[in-house]
Amino acid sequence: MIRAKIEAELRNFIGKNVLVETSDGKRYRGTLLNFDSSNLTLVLGDVEVEGGQKYYRTVLNGNLI
Repeated sequence: MIRAKIEAELRNFIGKNVLVETSDGKRYRGTLLNFDSSNLTLVLGDVEVEGGQKYYRTVLNGNLI
């Protein structure tokens, strides 16, 4: 039941700009393209990392978020 609520909430953010902070303090800003609900891995597009680095696509492991 909780998993279904999390999935529904994440689906609302697909296609929108998000800011994700990892457990080690790094911040990734980009468009949420997809996610894996089994481990909360996120796929971001047009990503900018603190310090100005830019990436076309980034996959963030759910264990680090």
